[in-house]
Amino acid sequence: MKYLFQILLISLITLLGCKNDTDYIVEKDDSKIYSVFEKIESSYSNIDFINKTKPNFDNKANLFDYDYFYNSSGVYIADFNNDGLKDIILSTNQTNNKIYVNKGDLIFEDIT
Repeated sequence: MKYLFQILLISLITLLGCKNDTDYIVEKDDSKIYSVFEKIESSYSNIDFINKTKPNFDNKANLFDYDYFYNSSGVYIADFNNDGLKDIILSTNQTNNKIYVNKGDLIFEDIT
């Protein structure tokens, strides 16, 4: 009973703090899309990358010995060539890494 008022107050503040933010609704073809992300096809962006991993139980290149084996090495996004556009580097554990230079309008060139 002692903490009932505090729990009710925190619950009330939490519920009043929640709101439906409609700023992120994108109108497209007379339908509402509740996302700020849009899928860009690889045929348009020229980014063709698949992180292929093949487990090897003879060494430590497998999920049982290395927990993060299937996570890849990383995605790096920065302006590497100082042209004002964000470039992408995609790295993997077992296959070749890729470097994509941004040409503008979400079109990239593979310069690997």
